[in-house]
Amino acid sequence: MAMDIEKKLELLKNIRQVDAPPFMLARIKERIHTISNPVTPVQWKWAFGLAGLIMIALNTFVYLSGNKAENKGSIETLVGTMDMSNTNELYHE
Repeated sequence: MAMDIEKKLELLKNIRQVDAPPFMLARIKERIHTISNPVTPVQWKWAFGLAGLIMIALNTFVYLSGNKAENKGSIETLVGTMDMSNTNELYHE
């Protein structure tokens, strides 16, 4: 087993440096630059912006409709059902 490893290590000593094509580094850098900076389509930007505005509008609507006095009882019932507490105690002492 040790002899087998020695033979493989001996083969590694035969490795020599290879000359690269002249513009290979420039091509590699260009490819990395194009991969790291992909262009996002304008339609996607508009879609995400519109989705964000819709989410903000829905959250605002739910927040404003949830602050009414008639909804306070249902929130307290939900908190009681889920055994949640609105105090800042970390432990039930």
